[in-house]
Amino acid sequence: MNFKVKINKVFNKYDLKGFATLIIEDKIYITGFKILEIDKRLYVFYQSRKDKQGKYKDIYFIADKELRNKVYREILLEYEKYINRC
Repeated sequence: MNFKVKINKVFNKYDLKGFATLIIEDKIYITGFKILEIDKRLYVFYQSRKDKQGKYKDIYFIADKELRNKVYREILLEYEKYINRC
C-alpha cells in the first residue's frame, strides 16, 4: 500500500504539537491524526469523539499492527522534517 503523510498544523505550546493527514494512493485522505508530546516523547493519536458516557472513542483505527506502526513512524518523521524546516 502506497501512502504519504501531510503535516497540516504545528503548535509550539501545550501537549498538542500538530495535526496530520494520511493520504493513501492519492485517493483516500484520512484527516485528524494528532501529534502529542507526553513526558518529552511524541505520540500519534487517532481522531476521537466523546460518547454519551463522556468517554473518548476513536473514529477510525488501523487494525493491522505492522501498517499502524509504519504509519505512526512516517507521521513522526514528517513532523520532525516539518519543524526542522521552520
